[in-house]
Amino acid sequence: VCLAGALTLSNAAYVYISVGYIQMVKSCTSTIVYVVAVLVGQEIFSLRCGASLFLICGGVALSSFGELDFNVIGFGLQLTATVVEAVRLIILKALVSSSGIQLDAMSGLYYYAPTCLVAMLVPLSSRVEGAVPWDKVWALHPVLLASGLIAFALHLTILVFLRHASSTTYAATGVLKDVILIASTS
Repeated sequence: VCLAGALTLSNAAYVYISVGYIQMVKSCTSTIVYVVAVLVGQEIFSLRCGASLFLICGGVALSSFGELDFNVIGFGLQLTATVVEAVRLIILKALVSSSGIQLDAMSGLYYYAPTCLVAMLVPLSSRVEGAVPWDKVWALHPVLLASGLIAFALHLTILVFLRHASSTTYAATGVLKDVILIASTS
């Protein structure tokens, strides 16, 4: 349910704010994940880590003041999507960690994937402007199959990573991924 919520809210934010600004707000994910993990007792508060993550959020705040096309609705949608994503990562970490339920990555995916599918069908079943009509979906089956296999591999990798690292570390690697992506396309 959290994955569907995060995707839906994040995609809705694209209507109101720019892609670059969305990436800036997403860089706060590691901070939000850390705060939620500390609140639920999954991580212990560290002043050093908290200060580092506070600097990241400070940069996002400064970029918000400098954003020419700032929109409160878009910012709210993206921030809510980020909080929902943080909750999702905390839950996944609890599923596969040694202090949680202790599922291996494949078993975690066995329970996680069908739940995600059902939760994602709810927003997909509503008529969204620009969506592919249901009668045309079969023509896209090769693309959908390839996308599904990539998503399977990605989620399996996420679960393996979360088994060995904290959810905050995973969120911080997302920022590193964005930096590498931006540097390689410049």
